[in-house]
Amino acid sequence: MHYLKVKGSYLEVGKQIGMAFRQEIKEYVDFRYCQMCNEMQELGYQFKREDYRAFSYELENYIRTYSIDEYQELVGIAQATSQNVWDIIFAIGYTDIFDLILGKKMNEGNFVEHEFNSECSTFVIEKSSQKMCGQNWDMDKISKENACVMQKEYSNGLKICALTTILGLVHMGMNAVGICAGTANLSSKNVSSKGIVFPIVLQNVLKARNRLDALHILNKYKFVSGHYYYIMYPNESSLLFETDATGYCEIKLCEDVFVHTNHYVNAKMKEYSISYSINSIERKKAMEIYLQKIMICRINKLNKSWQIMRREYAGILRINTILRLQLQ
Repeated sequence: MHYLKVKGSYLEVGKQIGMAFRQEIKEYVDFRYCQMCNEMQELGYQFKREDYRAFSYELENYIRTYSIDEYQELVGIAQATSQNVWDIIFAIGYTDIFDLILGKKMNEGNFVEHEFNSECSTFVIEKSSQKMCGQNWDMDKISKENACVMQKEYSNGLKICALTTILGLVHMGMNAVGICAGTANLSSKNVSSKGIVFPIVLQNVLKARNRLDALHILNKYKFVSGHYYYIMYPNESSLLFETDATGYCEIKLCEDVFVHTNHYVNAKMKEYSISYSINSIERKKAMEIYLQKIMICRINKLNKSWQIMRREYAGILRINTILRLQLQ
């Protein structure tokens, strides 16, 4: 896995990322275009590279207007790698653009619903003072080779440790105040090119210093397509929500362990969902059982340790009492 530390304005950070991975980014962008062509051909759709760029061009207009910081970072990457910013947007927003293409086919009446083999799984654990979150990425071989841990420090004071690709924007990350965020793919018939792609959503919510700030940020934007996001706070309850082009819906955390895979939980958004994973429900159930077992084991260990400490403390008290009596 790659590692990079960058510092400066958003434009400077983008240029540093581009210079560090100049050749790798060019190859990765080319791979993403070929990958999309192959996936679309399997579904019976024929597109050229310029057709995909048209989707990125529409997204660029919205991102440039409503997420200027991240747009500057993308411009820096594009300048340093001699790429067009549309190409960088295409590569970072691959899954969103995939959904936009399916949406186009639906509008044309040429869409046949499929089940896609996506296997992103996330979990959030909140039990008393214990908090934990995590996820896996369903990455192809080339994306795995281009995975990167990136420490980002911006001139406005924002500090992020990001798990991402060589393109830099957050896939999962933590900011300096201990707020963590991550995501899983969903697919919806409600899509729009007037929105921000998922890594930009994640990077923006990590600008917030608390739950209320994050909600204010989310209300500023529109979303391209379906995703699930989790944000965990050190001293507040987690913020969990699902998106499509109509907005976001918050999920209330009602249990100690919450697992989200690749299907909608919100009933309203579920009506417009596209089956995104063959085994999503089975994975969710299996993870819940596994994590509950881990939590029970930990609690039992803690209880056992507490009982030992109580016995030892009681023994010390008895010894102290005996000593006092003897001294008297």
